[in-house]
Amino acid sequence: MKKKLTNNLGMKIISLLLAIVFWLVVVTMEDPEQTKPLELPVTKINEELIRENDKTYEVIEGNTVTITVRARQSILKDLTAKDFEAVADFANLSFTGAVPIEITVLRNANQVTIERGANTMMRVSIEDLATVDKMVSTKAEGTVITGKALGNITVEPNMIRIEGAKTTIDRISSVYAVVNVSG
Repeated sequence: MKKKLTNNLGMKIISLLLAIVFWLVVVTMEDPEQTKPLELPVTKINEELIRENDKTYEVIEGNTVTITVRARQSILKDLTAKDFEAVADFANLSFTGAVPIEITVLRNANQVTIERGANTMMRVSIEDLATVDKMVSTKAEGTVITGKALGNITVEPNMIRIEGAKTTIDRISSVYAVVNVSG
């Protein structure tokens, strides 16, 4: 048995190497289709439609979308997330707070297929818009170096307007400008 394996060993190695080379040539010439996963950032449009009704929103999920694309190997190797556009149009917002995400191929559109997309819906939480004016206080942080004294700390402007979701605005009790006085 051992003699059968070692007999013509050089020819067997050459045959194996030639088979590998032929396989690589055929795969390169054939240019097979393959798949590739990509993660795309989602662009939001028509956000002002929510603001017109004195509302604001927070994205719960859907700032990115993951897709699987299929194309020939020669095209697929050069594809990146920049070759696709994912858009959430707030004009299509449903009463449940879901915005469909549309994915468009920007380059080689006729040679690329989007097989599937995960998270093709953006979920948002819509709240009332609130505004509050708050006085800005100062707070010294750190220790003053020896031989120096801390004077009055003032901030300009001393009043700011904060705008956002009502539940978030209601939690703001005070506003501080922190000044590091070390050194």
